[in-house]
Amino acid sequence: MSDQQVEEETQQQEEQEQENGEESQEQQKEEETNEEMTYEEKETKRHRQYQKQLEKMKDTLGDEKSKITKPETVAHTPYIWNSLAPYYKTDTVQYLMDMPNEVRHGYITRKTAVGLVDPEVSHRMDVELDPVPDSLAVTSPRDSGQKDKKNSGKKEGSTRLPKWPVVKLDNPDMANREMDWSDVPKLREELRTKYSGNATDRKKSDYTRTKQDWHRMELDELKKIHPVNRAHMKVTCTAYLGTSPGSKKAVSSLSKSLTEEDQ
Repeated sequence: MSDQQVEEETQQQEEQEQENGEESQEQQKEEETNEEMTYEEKETKRHRQYQKQLEKMKDTLGDEKSKITKPETVAHTPYIWNSLAPYYKTDTVQYLMDMPNEVRHGYITRKTAVGLVDPEVSHRMDVELDPVPDSLAVTSPRDSGQKDKKNSGKKEGSTRLPKWPVVKLDNPDMANREMDWSDVPKLREELRTKYSGNATDRKKSDYTRTKQDWHRMELDELKKIHPVNRAHMKVTCTAYLGTSPGSKKAVSSLSKSLTEEDQ
């Protein structure tokens, strides 16, 4: 390698390091600027960045769209051409970009089936749509992130470490002597009446724990979602949380507020 080539490589490395240093300085300045900006200013800046990226995507997708040409129909030949329009159309994205940032717009999803359905059911799923909920004003994360002081002292339910299970026998005669096989029926009866799913103490414990889980997961906020989705969530909460008589009783009482909103 000649001295001239070594000098050129060294010069290129220095230029690269200089460019990297300038980029890092720009990033540092941008981070400092973002820290000083308010939430609304950050949202406006992010919206501008998204708009620039969308414009670049439009140019790229426009080039790909120009390569798609519609063929002529041929007699007695299946016409299977597809324009692939959903892959390059940006109308929906542009529509959402033009809407104000401070509003969360209501939307719905089309109904789907898990398995095979009758033709009339399939047709009804395609034709009938649920009403679109109203748009909601978007609040600042600082405002929405503040928790209610009244609920701050509530326990976190199942997220706490479970206590080591200790069986306490209320019958001192059985607790303080050595038992044999003849005492097994009595022991089973006491355990069944105290620790089984239908036992009074177990029901109270499950009822309290489920109420704590309900508030910890903020399931009371479900009253703000669409009534159709609210009914689905009620069934889901009953299936996952109401696994015992005590838990089922708690879910039933707590979910009444959801059904009251529908009436």
